[in-house]
Amino acid sequence: MKNYFFILCLIAFATFLIGCSTQGTRTYTVYQTSFDYQELQRSTEKLKEYAGGLKTNFFIPFRHNTVKEEFSAIRALRYMSNKIRDEGKREMLLDALVFVAIHANDSDVQARALSRMYLLLEDSQQNTQDQRIVLQALFGLLTGTQGYEVDVEEDEWMLIPIGTSEREEVLEILIEVYPDLNPIQQEYILSEFRHFLRLSPTLQNCPDSICGDDKREDETEWIEDWQPEWQYELEQLKLLLWEEIEDWLEEDEQTISLAQKTALTLLIQEIPEFSLTPEIQTEFVEYIGKWRVNQNVPQEIRELINAQIDKDAIYVLQETEVSLETYRELATNANNTFLLTHFDAILEQQWNLQQAETTENAVDLSSERVPKLDLLLWISPPTIPAQGVNVGAIAYADTLE
Repeated sequence: MKNYFFILCLIAFATFLIGCSTQGTRTYTVYQTSFDYQELQRSTEKLKEYAGGLKTNFFIPFRHNTVKEEFSAIRALRYMSNKIRDEGKREMLLDALVFVAIHANDSDVQARALSRMYLLLEDSQQNTQDQRIVLQALFGLLTGTQGYEVDVEEDEWMLIPIGTSEREEVLEILIEVYPDLNPIQQEYILSEFRHFLRLSPTLQNCPDSICGDDKREDETEWIEDWQPEWQYELEQLKLLLWEEIEDWLEEDEQTISLAQKTALTLLIQEIPEFSLTPEIQTEFVEYIGKWRVNQNVPQEIRELINAQIDKDAIYVLQETEVSLETYRELATNANNTFLLTHFDAILEQQWNLQQAETTENAVDLSSERVPKLDLLLWISPPTIPAQGVNVGAIAYADTLE
């Protein structure tokens, strides 16, 4: 009987200790002992809740964390994200750290998470893989593929994207750190900026501030009533990014290379794919007009901007075939921007020709409108010198006779 009583007391004491232990301690224990993804995810989301607090929404009641709980959680999160070496677990912890840095209710807790996040991004001695994880987490929050997850049923989770104002904070951080990162990370950021600019407003990436409660239950009603609001707020975020491009084009090449500036410039031709309303698209185009006359922007970049504007004027706005005279005039005065203006049209003709060759009713290859394959293939990569483009462009125009 005494043995049973002792066991019961031991169980009660252990339960008391577990109940008194902090969420940081409990999460640390899980990370040390478990490799089960679901268990790790549940514990990480709980730590995010304690460190940052989850705001009121349809699925989660508002929870008032104490200051002690919040500081204990952020201390644990900073420590584990620095010490745990397992790559999968480390990625989960860094994702949580970035979330708290953006979403924390307490300014002191947020400052501690931000300081750790900036250290990872700005210190050249830090692990570049950790930098990439942090950048991926920031872009995940920006695009709505990351946020906070709620356990709506057993082993069933729902992602709740963060609000628009918090996404603006994320975008400002990315804009701030972009010039200071190494070229490899800059290239990654530019690729993700491009994906963000092409992002369409959907119910899945809509912030909870607009699409909370029962608005997520009926997508048809959401499209009619709430999509325009999310469309507008998303466009304002894209416009904020677009405004920064001119400053980046003005930077010296030690900060942002000519190749990076060229990649930024090439975004111009993708504006129709940015899911913008006509009014905002017009604003985007107006900024381009400022870039092309800005003497602080390198001449090569201004030439590329003008080439893309010429391309739109010739192929998009007129929506007609370019005459032989136009080709010849442009080719005679061509520089290294000739291909940027006309290469899509050249490739389209090449594709049509190859398709025609494979059909039963192939076109007459001696036709005066069919360019020679060897010349088309020769006028291709940007590896040929600028003077070669002149000769190649004139040769291409000659094949049209």
